[in-house]
Amino acid sequence: MKNKTTYSLTMSNPNEISDAKNPELQFQSMDCEMLSKFAKGELNAQAWIQAEMINRGQGLDGWVGFDEAKDEWNTYNRENGLLQKEGCTGDTNKIAKHI
Repeated sequence: MKNKTTYSLTMSNPNEISDAKNPELQFQSMDCEMLSKFAKGELNAQAWIQAEMINRGQGLDGWVGFDEAKDEWNTYNRENGLLQKEGCTGDTNKIAKHI
């Protein structure tokens, strides 16, 4: 029987970071279909995470409130060439304006 190939990506020392903040553990409970879409680039992880930060009222450096967070992330995306042109849905590497 052929041995199964496994892959390991070590990004942190488990002795230095809690499980809740350990990036190696964050995706273990994610649905495989969703994880596959992120891995294939069908979903833009950065856009989804920014949307969650906005939903928590978190701007670039912490709590700023919901409206300010939305403005900060849109400004960040525009200044870094990440903002998708309005009405353009084909470029999955760009981020649509958070509204």
